[in-house]
Amino acid sequence: MRSAAESRVRQSAKSTRRGWDTQVRIRRRAPKPPPHRHAQRGLTRAFSAPFGNGEGNQKIGYHYAIEQGFDFVALLHWDGQYAAELLPSLVEPLRTGEADAVFGSRMIKPRDALKGGMPLYKFVGNRILTVAQNWMLGTRLSEFHSGYRVYAVDALKSIPFERNANAVHFDTEIIIQLVTAGRTIKELAIPTYYGDEICYVNGLRYAKAVIKASLQGWFQKIHLFYDRRFDCEPIAEGRRYPSKLEFESSHSRVVALIPERSSILDLGSGIGAVGAALKEKNCHVIGCDVQQGSTHGLLRPLLPG
Repeated sequence: MRSAAESRVRQSAKSTRRGWDTQVRIRRRAPKPPPHRHAQRGLTRAFSAPFGNGEGNQKIGYHYAIEQGFDFVALLHWDGQYAAELLPSLVEPLRTGEADAVFGSRMIKPRDALKGGMPLYKFVGNRILTVAQNWMLGTRLSEFHSGYRVYAVDALKSIPFERNANAVHFDTEIIIQLVTAGRTIKELAIPTYYGDEICYVNGLRYAKAVIKASLQGWFQKIHLFYDRRFDCEPIAEGRRYPSKLEFESSHSRVVALIPERSSILDLGSGIGAVGAALKEKNCHVIGCDVQQGSTHGLLRPLLPG
């Protein structure tokens, strides 16, 4: 006898296939890493995975989409709260190049979310967190917390999503990365469905995690914090390696560790920021970079250009 969850997944898979060359991959929650196993029926694969939550397993799914050469990859929560039959509408802006990610939003029409059964406390929490995150990140999203998303695989290739948390705030971190990378996110209104499903997410812990991640993204933007997760900002021509001397980083650490009057060969010198700081310590610095003229006269070039 099929469980309610299995029936929802099968119905979602059936809905997403209409008119598309599609592969559906189902990630089961596992309390501990089990032996890898999968059963394939048509275009649907179900198998156990090593993470105890769906967010960590998103990484596996996205890497799979990249390795297999897919054009788009969709995240659709299994609980039946999202209309799988709307997938073609969400994919269309990606197909036309209008967006790099499309989110199904329940909050474009807020009253419909309540009419669809969203609990009031979740509605209020969603609104408060979204307003705060928009303010910190300079975005104008109606909802940061949708479980229905479609990404262009090329966009995923441009961000280090594998560094994100294996927890529910993975979805916030990937938004921060896309925004930082200058990628376009489009939202489309979707209906809200709430039933008797059980939510296992600790709301207060989740709120704390997404606010912390958003603050980190904001602080990195204004150079008060650095984390490799959010180091995906497009680099302007001639600025392939921006200076990171203003905060604790490999740049500032190198300058602090190298003794005065040293002789330095700076490989990958970029704009010459590190080399210029070392010259202030009376070091003899030779810069080497594949981009000619990148040092802007700050360093002695290794090769004439």
